[in-house]
Amino acid sequence: HFVREEREAKLANDARKLAAAARRKEIELSLAERADVTIVVSELERQRLLAERPAARVIGVSNIHEECESDVPFAERRDFLFLGGFEHPPNIDAVLHFARSVLPKVRGRLGGAKFLIVGSKPPPQIQALASDDIIVTGFVPDLRPWFERSRLSIAPLRYGAGVKGKINM
Repeated sequence: HFVREEREAKLANDARKLAAAARRKEIELSLAERADVTIVVSELERQRLLAERPAARVIGVSNIHEECESDVPFAERRDFLFLGGFEHPPNIDAVLHFARSVLPKVRGRLGGAKFLIVGSKPPPQIQALASDDIIVTGFVPDLRPWFERSRLSIAPLRYGAGVKGKINM
């Protein structure tokens, strides 16, 4: 968590958040050093943890996703998709950043494509983005129909850490 919190604090230029991230870092590194083993989801995280605490025992177990075949040809797809639960602050930041800074620059060139925001518990500021060309779904029980109508998936994350499930999928 401390890596994500450091990145968020630096992005926001927030000294209070940076101090909190430093406290979290010490707690997490101390726990890793005392644990029998620490499991991380990427080689980069494993190397970072070992650089900070060489005595820690660290192993990596990456995220695993099943392949999802589709019968819908690419040419029949139109929209673009953001996938992510909104109890995770980097997802809120990513969608707001994209909607405010990127989408206005490309909107006229999208040929009617819709921006699909799929994820549980969208807060009011995400729900407020809903319009004719921005669809905010909230939780969906099956992602397949949303992937099958999308030509591409976007992940405009400005901070975070670990392996992104939304990218792997």
